[in-house]
Amino acid sequence: MRFRGVQASPFVERFLGMRLCYVDPDTSEVLTLTVYGAMTPDELVAALLVLQCIRPMGNWVPGFKLALGLMGEDPVQWRVTEVLLPALAAMDEGEPHHMTRDQWETVWLEAAARDLRMVVRTQAPTEPAYATAQQLLLDIADRLPRLELQRPMTYHWPFNIADKFLNTDKMLSTVTAMARLGEEQGHDYASAFGHWMLAAFALKGCPRRPALPLGELRALAAKAEAAGRRLKRCHILAILKATVRLHIEFVQAALTATQGLPDDQAIRLPYSTPEELRAAASGRSAEFAARPVTAPDERGCDGCGVVFVKYLHCGGCRQRRYCGRACQAADWRAGHKQQCKQLAAAAAAEKAGAGAEEDAED
Repeated sequence: MRFRGVQASPFVERFLGMRLCYVDPDTSEVLTLTVYGAMTPDELVAALLVLQCIRPMGNWVPGFKLALGLMGEDPVQWRVTEVLLPALAAMDEGEPHHMTRDQWETVWLEAAARDLRMVVRTQAPTEPAYATAQQLLLDIADRLPRLELQRPMTYHWPFNIADKFLNTDKMLSTVTAMARLGEEQGHDYASAFGHWMLAAFALKGCPRRPALPLGELRALAAKAEAAGRRLKRCHILAILKATVRLHIEFVQAALTATQGLPDDQAIRLPYSTPEELRAAASGRSAEFAARPVTAPDERGCDGCGVVFVKYLHCGGCRQRRYCGRACQAADWRAGHKQQCKQLAAAAAAEKAGAGAEEDAED
């Protein structure tokens, strides 16, 4: 029996000095169960290294096959979890870099998740590989938090998996844990990621509630920005922004639209930017129209367009409403000064007409 390459890359093979997929030399059949069922701890470490390296090289198919070989058969899973991982943990007992058995299992599951996620990203749901990868990913998302409950980044992959399969409750619980543990332990990436996502979820009404105080939104964003400034000093901020750029922009747009308003002012949920509301109202964008935006008959601030719980009304016409003095002043300069008396007269005439109709009916 001999080794045959996983075709990840010649670089990987040169780097490892070994190859990882056994085949029968006569039939070229891959002896998956036989091979992975007899793997040594050193060979498992090499396999995990290849899993980490394959996806950045743009070749996830061998990685999926390797992940499936390590996770797809119950006897292999049992050997990895009950024999190989404890053996790895025992190798460096007492060393400063010692890893526990649960830490090794975390490395194994997170390495496999990378290539399994590529399957569900690129394959149709009707493909057999999609169903296999989906089930393995769900198992990983369920298992990881049990291994290292207090590690902030333990919840990163469960969040990604829940995001892929649209499990909102799971997404919310995982980013809540990331934000809390990241802040408590000084893990700036987890803190920034978690707080930006929590702010975006809050604006979309998750958890479900009718309104969001601006002070709460600003507090979440402030924690995310503080952690982001520390990441920038370590040259890691770009990685965070590449991951959650759209969520950051969504939250920052809401903060900009409500700038200058008091913290106790509340905005109606789910929040939509003025651009989204205008697009949905005009039917210009099917993407925006499909989102759960505010009902068309629920008019927002006549200055910025954001929907709030309470408003100030123009003292002259009583027809225009604003979230604060800044929007009222801006709208006055933008043209309401010329329209105010006309709107007041039109409202009075409408009210008089309605009163006359009621008298006629009586």
